[in-house]
Amino acid sequence: MAQNTDKPKEKDVTARISATADIGITKKLGVSLSQQVRLNQQLGNLNSYLTEASVGYNFLKWLSASANYRFTHRLEPETNDKHRVYVIVGTEYQIDPIKIELGARLRVEKEWTVDEPGVEDDLRPRLSAAYKNKKFPIEPSVSAELFYTKTPEETKFVFARYRLRAALDYPITKKHIITGSYAYQSEEKKKSIDVIHIIGIAYTYKLNLYKKDKKNKSKTPIDSPS
Repeated sequence: MAQNTDKPKEKDVTARISATADIGITKKLGVSLSQQVRLNQQLGNLNSYLTEASVGYNFLKWLSASANYRFTHRLEPETNDKHRVYVIVGTEYQIDPIKIELGARLRVEKEWTVDEPGVEDDLRPRLSAAYKNKKFPIEPSVSAELFYTKTPEETKFVFARYRLRAALDYPITKKHIITGSYAYQSEEKKKSIDVIHIIGIAYTYKLNLYKKDKKNKSKTPIDSPS
């Protein structure tokens, strides 16, 4: 779908600041709790708070899935809080030192208030690649994600936007990780904002409740809020 040409492109710079606790229950099962703050309007407006809980499971070495629940408290006038439930299914393939991930996210979104109970289905395929090297303390990664949405008024999924993202992970220790990221998002549906620049700062705390097998490293398939 082509961009809306009736008006000049409008741009915004936003920020997402988050803290996440990833807890490994077993080698295959993990849970995650996250809190995020979002800013918009050129970083001058506090837009929303997000709280998210996830459960992830590694079915195979290359196949994983997670179930996620998110509550969004939106602060802007005439907006409603949201519940969001979605599932992520992902595959992973590694050719040292590059790790390639392919995932798909199916999300069902519902407004919090009874007065506006609109439901939107959201399908988000994403391809990402990360570089890992024990001699290099920082892990760079890039990803490309497509957004397809379907409202109750629509009969099929419609291409809504795309997002390109670059990130740097810096492990302070094995348990404490800082991530800085930048994303470029372009809206293809008619929105008030056409292009969004997203600056991300994230802190992750990792805790394993089991003894880790060095020969068989596993990862829970859990995303930070996005």
